[in-house]
Amino acid sequence: MNESASRLVFVMLFGQAVAQAVYLEGDKIKFATCLRLPDNLPATLTTLTLKMEEVVGHKINPSKIIISGTQTDLAELQKVSDNALFVPEEKALAAAERYLTTFFGEPTAILDVGPSAYLDFFPSEDIARWLPFIVNLTDIENHLGNKRRNLRVLPSDNYEYEIDQAVVRQAIIKLGERDGKDFLEVATSMNVVVTGGMLVGMASMEDLIGAIVDSFYFSSGARIMKDSDNRLTLLGALLTEETIELDLSTLQAVASILHLPGNVAKVEFRLQDKQVLNINPGDIISLPVNVDEDVEIEVSQLKSSSRHTLHGGGSGIYIDNRTRPLGLIAGSKDSLAKVLSWRKTFKTNSLIEEGNDITG
Repeated sequence: MNESASRLVFVMLFGQAVAQAVYLEGDKIKFATCLRLPDNLPATLTTLTLKMEEVVGHKINPSKIIISGTQTDLAELQKVSDNALFVPEEKALAAAERYLTTFFGEPTAILDVGPSAYLDFFPSEDIARWLPFIVNLTDIENHLGNKRRNLRVLPSDNYEYEIDQAVVRQAIIKLGERDGKDFLEVATSMNVVVTGGMLVGMASMEDLIGAIVDSFYFSSGARIMKDSDNRLTLLGALLTEETIELDLSTLQAVASILHLPGNVAKVEFRLQDKQVLNINPGDIISLPVNVDEDVEIEVSQLKSSSRHTLHGGGSGIYIDNRTRPLGLIAGSKDSLAKVLSWRKTFKTNSLIEEGNDITG
């Protein structure tokens, strides 16, 4: 039997709401998923193994077992799986990022926001300021507390869905708070691939774009892609121990985003013909650029100018000229009006269709 055919690798990733597995049999990959059983990781491991056996159609006897998850989960699973290799989620994500950076030939980062975001502490007023309706802060606190106790519960109505979106924004912003900012600033041009249940599970592309535009500040531009099958962290765990080519056809192009500092600006770009747009402070504009197009954009402001090359995205290119920080205040009628206005801006027809990928 050759080396390729003898590879039987079973990889499991234990998230907060679900557990995922990949089985590498030679060069063939099979996937399985199950709900995580609350407070019973060994039972979840058994359930996931049975799910995989259903998928492959026979008992599995892997030559290598890889288990990934949080440090706390790994410590518990080591008690019942002493023959496995244990890979922290951070190491799995880093391996996936290295693979994607090589694949695209450009710096690429993975943004993973799943239900575990609810385990962080967010002041209720920080959540409420993003909502398109007025809400009692006590109701927000109760919802956050209930969600921490049961991360698997999906939003049952628009009220809970909107809170999920607000939590996503705050989870990203929290990464920028270490620099004393109410947003996450990224100074270099890069690709950002979003994964995790709360991002991948958003109901529409405009919701996803709005969350990213509101919480980041891409001063040199970024291309946003979506891990539609939510498997990159799982595959990253596989990449830590195996050399394998991944099928990235399920990555979807979402949009490219460029943030401006909130001054009067002139933007020149060429699609078929040269075009010039004047962008006022507070504006968010979108350019309908196809996935396979790159656009050279020149931004001129009072005392500066800059050039950027932005990739087309499923929903084109967004240029955000709002002054940062956005200065939203929970309960403020002015802030509520801004949020509602921004939501209308993002209500654009998405060009993404099922199977539309960026890998050519």
